[in-house]
Amino acid sequence: MMKSGVALVLILLLAFPLPILRTTASSENIVILVSDNSADLAVAISLAISINATVVVSPWGLFNETVVAKIVGEFPDKVIIIGGPVAVPESYVETLEGLGIPVERIGGADRFETNQLVIEWMLSNNIEIKLDKVVLIHGLDFVALEEILGSVINGECMVLLVNDEYENMVNITRLIEEMAPPGVEVINTTLINVTCIQAFLQANITVPAEVIVSHNLSSMKERAIKAIERVKKELERVIELANDLIEVDEEISQDIQTVMALLDEAIENINNDEYEKAYENLLEAMHLLQEIVHKVSLMISTGQIDLNSLLEQKLELYLEMLDEFQSKGADVSEAITIANEVQRLIENKEYDKARELIDQLRETISENMQEIKEVKGFKPPKIPVIYPVIPIPGGMPWKPPKG
Repeated sequence: MMKSGVALVLILLLAFPLPILRTTASSENIVILVSDNSADLAVAISLAISINATVVVSPWGLFNETVVAKIVGEFPDKVIIIGGPVAVPESYVETLEGLGIPVERIGGADRFETNQLVIEWMLSNNIEIKLDKVVLIHGLDFVALEEILGSVINGECMVLLVNDEYENMVNITRLIEEMAPPGVEVINTTLINVTCIQAFLQANITVPAEVIVSHNLSSMKERAIKAIERVKKELERVIELANDLIEVDEEISQDIQTVMALLDEAIENINNDEYEKAYENLLEAMHLLQEIVHKVSLMISTGQIDLNSLLEQKLELYLEMLDEFQSKGADVSEAITIANEVQRLIENKEYDKARELIDQLRETISENMQEIKEVKGFKPPKIPVIYPVIPIPGGMPWKPPKG
């Protein structure tokens, strides 16, 4: 099944007076880790609003040191990962649990299943769900998903991912019945038969919810033009990742050439006013780009990357953590001394000694983190937020309004 990677462009944030459907609040300090795939991000934000959690965004399919540092800097009691290990690699779990932070993953076989599992998790845990309406949108329509994120952040709606499969529609109908929203909006797209979906819901939903087909988002021409820019940006990132590998991978090189050809074909289709064909080209290109990212991620995790770069990445991770701890007033002088020695060993290409000392550095940092958490009454400081805020991979953690 085709999948699309998404970088996030959205405007945050307004207050949202919303009806309460369920009433359970969490006193835990929870961080939600989710990739920049807007399909997963949409439901992660809805969850964060409902449980007053902080959202940290990672680049799809890749382990990122800055992201971990941002999570650790929140000193969470628990981390909830949204998405499977392809979207959010298991390295995050290993690193966080290695620092003593409990991790729970809510992820399915694909974005459609992940979306449903998160909502089922909320319902089964009697979590307060805040929404004016449920919006049904195809999970691969990445431009439309980006456009709807502003409404999700404002608490106006919750996104359910839809496709033409019967099982998907049955599950969505069941979830709508349980949430009983005032309205259901099906976003118009050429990827699904929206009229059939509307008719299916009207015939099977028993709660008094109005089901409409919306044409409020951009036209197919506008989506195609936006998608071109997104694919170009993602292609640049993929080429940069591929260049970091020790050896040139022929399969990855061929895939990149295929993406370039699809991009050229999409541009030609737009010039010929064939916007639907262009968008299909771009969806295929985005899917292939995600496959490349996954291949690169696997190669990195199995050691097919320069050892110097790997050690530098680990050191960067720990240095960013130390910066977070220093900002909280912790004494990290011992860890900084060790980090400086690791840097010297890397520069001198004494990699075996550097790896041994990095393990010692990790243990010292774990001790620093526990010391800070044990301070009576410690809470992460509230950072003044200037709106709008854009949650991006490795950027400032996003917190719900009033949270």
